[in-house]
Amino acid sequence: MQLKGKILIVLVSVLLTVTLTYYLVFRQVILESFIELDRMEAQEDAFRCTAAFSREMRLLSRFVHDWAAWDDTYAFVQDGNQDFVSSNITDDVFNTQKLNLIHIYNPEGKLVAGKAFDIAAGREIPLDLSRELKPGTFASLIDQRDENKSTTGFIQTRYGPMMISSNPILTSAERGPSRGAIMMGRFVNRSFVEIISDQVDVKLAALPASHTAGSGVHPGASSQGFGKAVMKSEESFVFNAFIPMYDIAGDPVLVLKASIPRNIWKKGFRAYQYGLIFILVSSIALLLTMGSLLRVLVLKPISELTGDILSTGEGSIEVKERFTARKDEIGTLSREFQAMIKRLAEREQKIWLNERRLRQIIDLVPHFIFAKDEGGRYILANKALADVFGCPVKEIIGRLDRDLVLIEEEAGKFRSQDIEVLKSGKTLLISEETLTDSRGNVRILQTTKMPFAFSGTSTPSVLGVSVDITDIKRTEKALKDSESRLSNLIDFLPDPTFAVDLEGRVIVWNRAIEEMTGIRKNDILGKGGYAHALPFYGQARPVLLDYLLSPDAKMLREYSLIDEVGDKIFVEAFAPNLYGGIGSHLWAIAAKLYDSAGNETGAIECIRDITGRKEREDLLLRQGAIIEQSLDGIAILDFSGTIQYANPSWEIMHGFAPGENQGKSGSIYHTDKQLREEVLPLVKHVRDHGGITAKVNHVRKDGTEFTTLMTSFSLRDQQDNPTAMVSIARDISDEIRMEEQLHQSQKMQVIGQLAGGVAHDLNNMLAPILGYAEMLLQTRKETDPDYSALFQILTAADRARRLTRQLLAFGSKQVLDIKTVSLNEAIESYYRMIRRTIREDIDIRIVACEESPGVQIDIAQMGQILLNLALNAQDAISGSGTITIETSIACLDEAYASAHQGVSPGEYVLLSFSDTGSGMGRETVKHIFEPFFTTKERGKGTGLGLATVYGIVAQHKGRIMVYSEPGMGTTFKIYLPKAAGKIEKVAGAPRVEKGKTGRETIAVAEDDEGVRALVCEILAKHGYTIITAENTKEFIHAVERHSGPINLMLTDVVMPGLNGKQLFESIRSGHPEMKVLFMSGYTNNVIAHHGILDKNVHFIQKPFSVSTLTEKVRSMLDES
Repeated sequence: MQLKGKILIVLVSVLLTVTLTYYLVFRQVILESFIELDRMEAQEDAFRCTAAFSREMRLLSRFVHDWAAWDDTYAFVQDGNQDFVSSNITDDVFNTQKLNLIHIYNPEGKLVAGKAFDIAAGREIPLDLSRELKPGTFASLIDQRDENKSTTGFIQTRYGPMMISSNPILTSAERGPSRGAIMMGRFVNRSFVEIISDQVDVKLAALPASHTAGSGVHPGASSQGFGKAVMKSEESFVFNAFIPMYDIAGDPVLVLKASIPRNIWKKGFRAYQYGLIFILVSSIALLLTMGSLLRVLVLKPISELTGDILSTGEGSIEVKERFTARKDEIGTLSREFQAMIKRLAEREQKIWLNERRLRQIIDLVPHFIFAKDEGGRYILANKALADVFGCPVKEIIGRLDRDLVLIEEEAGKFRSQDIEVLKSGKTLLISEETLTDSRGNVRILQTTKMPFAFSGTSTPSVLGVSVDITDIKRTEKALKDSESRLSNLIDFLPDPTFAVDLEGRVIVWNRAIEEMTGIRKNDILGKGGYAHALPFYGQARPVLLDYLLSPDAKMLREYSLIDEVGDKIFVEAFAPNLYGGIGSHLWAIAAKLYDSAGNETGAIECIRDITGRKEREDLLLRQGAIIEQSLDGIAILDFSGTIQYANPSWEIMHGFAPGENQGKSGSIYHTDKQLREEVLPLVKHVRDHGGITAKVNHVRKDGTEFTTLMTSFSLRDQQDNPTAMVSIARDISDEIRMEEQLHQSQKMQVIGQLAGGVAHDLNNMLAPILGYAEMLLQTRKETDPDYSALFQILTAADRARRLTRQLLAFGSKQVLDIKTVSLNEAIESYYRMIRRTIREDIDIRIVACEESPGVQIDIAQMGQILLNLALNAQDAISGSGTITIETSIACLDEAYASAHQGVSPGEYVLLSFSDTGSGMGRETVKHIFEPFFTTKERGKGTGLGLATVYGIVAQHKGRIMVYSEPGMGTTFKIYLPKAAGKIEKVAGAPRVEKGKTGRETIAVAEDDEGVRALVCEILAKHGYTIITAENTKEFIHAVERHSGPINLMLTDVVMPGLNGKQLFESIRSGHPEMKVLFMSGYTNNVIAHHGILDKNVHFIQKPFSVSTLTEKVRSMLDES
């Protein structure tokens, strides 16, 4: 290319460089500054957006706080007055305040008022936050433990994201205690976002939370619920700011997209375009001007000078005077060319000198350097080659190989190689060839030959260099012999062994590893890419020896590091792919390999299968874990009594910390009596006979005693001599207590059944005695001779009647009239009676539960309980004292129920009856509820008072417990199931005027002749018409024969054939207006189930007095 073209290229290049520089500087620096300014402005706009949301959140929080610290709200949660809801939680409030949610919760977290409202649709929508939110999020919103706590943020609902705020409900003075929490919310929907957009004058859009993946938004909420804004320029002149918003739990709710115009960058870009146009136009004009000047001032003179030089012949070059005399660059160029000719001559002299030095250097090189011409004659040889041929260098020049080489075959081979190089024109490398020197020694050479042309000639030659590698080859042979011996040694090692070079290629794979992996040596030698890991792990991955060649801390995490010494490492690992995928535990050692110079050449690894050992270790670990985690206590003691080991359960069972008693005497677990009577005989038996299981008493650290079921056996050495004793103990105190409770319950049940049966027969026998004695007594005056005798008969019979009722109560065979009442009111109704009964020097205190809990009880029987307990307390209190009656709510859990026979878990009403009397000992407490058991003097008690209480509580499905110590008083705790439903008022029974008669017709059905005769006589004397018969069959005929109405049927419950209920059902169709009154001493579940009277059933208990019977009959007949 001519100079003119080159200059043109330079000028164009300069123009392009200037333009590109302008582009890069403006584009990359100035425009980037504009972009940064736009980004800063966009970030400020994004901040204003989040600030607007925060402002709305503060307004919402302030509004919620005003409602929360309001006496009306506080009072509503307490009294539930619905006027508050109807006047405050209205659609107008939702529309005016732009709210979508108002919820009020009581302290138990139950929603007591509020709703969710769709403002756009103008209707209520279902929204249960307790189901919508995670339990932890919902709990934090309604948490009122901190009265100053206010929670404001975002939540995700089925209708979309919601801004929410909650506050504890306090008084207007902002005082507690908190009565719950109030919560208000506003949906973050399109209309809400548009309002914010108008406020900040930025185009906003709400995107779903899933948009975080596409916008580059990273999780992580700030304390205000907003994440860091991410700026993206998705359009030329618009910045999009993506602001993640998070809920109270820190989970993404939505992404706020703010579209912000890039005004600064837009103006800067236009300025850049105008500048670029100006640069291009100016550069083209400058290019044309510079081209014209260069052609006149430079190109034309240079062209003339070049012509002068080319026209000059061989020899000295004479430049025309017009050029050498010039004072410009052309003249300088002419003068420099003349000087160059002189310098060339000087350099020729230096080249000769250099060639001489090169010759000396070649002769000093120990390798054979030579050159041959096309005919094979030597034209160059150094001293080392001359020594091999046994002649001076000058005698070699011009001679052929056959003239110098002793062996003709070698000379012929050298000539063939030379011809090949000359023909191919390529370098020839002979890695190994032989040359016999002048002394007859065979030398092994490594030769390189290449085509070469000497300076000043075009005739091709051969230039060669031969390196004598005879000693190297001898060393290599010795090394190979050594490697062969080492390879055989490794191959027959019993441990699987393999090695790799620095490139990771397998170089050793012995027989043992062939057997372990099933891969033959020939199939893997030379393979890289972690192929050696495949049989162990099923994938190409680094193993231990690879770690030595390329250390990586992550790799060692897969091993159990045993030891690392220098460049050797010992580990344990699991190879899952060995033995057909069964896997195997391995022990491995790896070390680096070095050459004779100490350079790393690779690494070797030896492996040993330790699966059996690991399995034994794992078994020991599992056995140890079983012992450590066993719920039974396990201890090992030597026969001197020293504790060698005790598991945590053993120590905790005895009240000690784990490991506290290691090496101490086992006597700390027993009293002296236990050691003497139980432990020492057991130890002797174990030592002599091997093992035993027995109940053994122990003592805890705090001195309390407990019973265990303990199995003990001896550990023996190889000579079968006992060395230690193992004891496995289980605390069976609870089981023993449960057995005692079950035994006591069964005993009481049997006595109760017996008492119920006896009482039934006694009631039938007592009914005529009481009735006739009362009737006779009514006909006598106090002055009559037999009045006193009749009165004693009536008194004795009445005592017998009360006794049978106590027996029925103990046996839970009474008929109960159950009502759902307040236990507090029931106690209050009997307070006056108890106060009149108990001595005045005994103070009676009632501590009632504020909740006024409801129970299902027979109020009269509850009065019997209170009276019996009060009388017992009075007898126990010597002098002045206090009786405390207290009610409360008690929750009995599964643990308590499982530890107490007959108790079901649940919510109970607890009646505690305490006195400050003399208290009772443990043995007395065991028998206190047994019938006829008493600690009072003979004649001062029947022994049925507490037995009656026990039976009544049991019939009410309750539980009675007693706690007492001598001198510390007594507390009875009665647990009654808490009742649900409406509570009835406790009121007295309506009274009927005594002796009132009637003229109605009454049908009497009674299988006992004496009772039947008595009832008929009483009713007949009071004016009633009686229909009766000896048995049920005749009774039915008598009723059917009666043509008039029958107003009332009075029937026994338990009779031969048909019972009272069945009898009534069989005849009521003929007399639909007839009422029925049942009488019995024992209902046998006919009209009462589990002692509870069926609904709308009237009943009178045998034996009854004349007045009781007539009043009951009259009362029923007068009912409308």
